[in-house]
Amino acid sequence: MKLEVVDACSLCTEAGSRDQQTGHAIVKAFTQLWQSHQKIGQKAIAKIIDTTQGWVSRFTQRWGGWQHFKKLLLLLLDSLNSGSNKNLADLDEDEKWLARTYFPMLIAESESSPEDALEHVAEVATIFTNTALRRVFNFCTPIVLADLLMIILRCLPTEVYSDFAPMQAVTNPTVT
Repeated sequence: MKLEVVDACSLCTEAGSRDQQTGHAIVKAFTQLWQSHQKIGQKAIAKIIDTTQGWVSRFTQRWGGWQHFKKLLLLLLDSLNSGSNKNLADLDEDEKWLARTYFPMLIAESESSPEDALEHVAEVATIFTNTALRRVFNFCTPIVLADLLMIILRCLPTEVYSDFAPMQAVTNPTVT
């Protein structure tokens, strides 16, 4: 029998910590705005999830700020819904490595180390240009893109909101 450790939040959002639930709500609101072709901004997201723009901004600091967070999610969402021609020849060596090796490896290892996977995805988003990431994401399979999006959705480490919820560790001892 193969045992697998799964974060309860990945099965049911309500089972997650307050931080995880808020993060899921932010990404869901972002996706809702994107799907309805509305302007995507921190204030619009805050209004949808009934929180403050500062709270949304604080969450995105984990990703290097709002612009990096927005860029990464837009690229993933656009790539998931892209009918573009996926031509590996258009990618440089680093981009090929990301698409064929790095992202699939990161996804495979994300179950045992979700926070490390999140850090690595955020790092890639800050290093590569928007154009390069778009090429990479356009080449990735829909499964890889969906798995990368899930890494983002289930992230939300407690330290993102530590200033807002200093008692989180006491009230929810399973969150570290």
